[in-house]
Amino acid sequence: KDARIIVIDEGDADQVEVLIITKDVFSLSADIDYGDIDRFDVSITDNNILGFGHELRNELLYDAENTPQIGYAGRYRINSLGKSFIRTDFEYVTSEPVDRMGVRLERRFITPEIKWAGGIAVFGDRRERAYVFSDTTVFFDVGQDFQEAWFGRSLVLQEDENARFNLILSGLVGNNDFYERPFVSADTNQAFLDRQLYMVSFGLTKRYYEKGRLIAAFGRTEDIPLGYAAQILLGYEVNELYSRNYWGAKLEA
Repeated sequence: KDARIIVIDEGDADQVEVLIITKDVFSLSADIDYGDIDRFDVSITDNNILGFGHELRNELLYDAENTPQIGYAGRYRINSLGKSFIRTDFEYVTSEPVDRMGVRLERRFITPEIKWAGGIAVFGDRRERAYVFSDTTVFFDVGQDFQEAWFGRSLVLQEDENARFNLILSGLVGNNDFYERPFVSADTNQAFLDRQLYMVSFGLTKRYYEKGRLIAAFGRTEDIPLGYAAQILLGYEVNELYSRNYWGAKLEA
């Protein structure tokens, strides 16, 4: 849950003693999401499987109106694959309204020292949707295969002992293919068009940290990020009927 690292200088020019004090927390947790007696979810999570730091979440989904009434959702997460800071997620869901399976590998810019980042995701998803009209509700199934890959490069423009100024360049390619969907046309159900998305972004960040407590958590020492980030997004989507441009901008301080 928390850690203190204390450097003890005993006057030796060649070495110091390092004292590390940790506070552990129980890795098992349970949660109940209760709507009523006919609809609720129960989950059990272990955040440290066999001491490896892997996470396993198991969730039972109960809905008396579905057939079958009991569904399952599971996720296995490796927070750092082989000490590489690559987070790996395996996800599996089977129930009446949703069936989903896939894997995601992602390495983010966790620290300013990380120069390369990226990720890849492959998912299959089928779920029940509904159109609600004034006099009736129409249910239909939607199934799709989704693939996505992105990469990024961080360049240090300026650095001192308190802060870093970085330029971050990144690109993304995404693909959605629907194998089950309602009727689509130029003016009907455009959300279910097969499409490919291409994006690039340019960002500037300046970040430094200050230690604090009781801001994002209770009783835990926190490294609070301060500074600013500016980003420009440019994209191009190609779908079955037409192509379109995308752009966006974001400023955080």
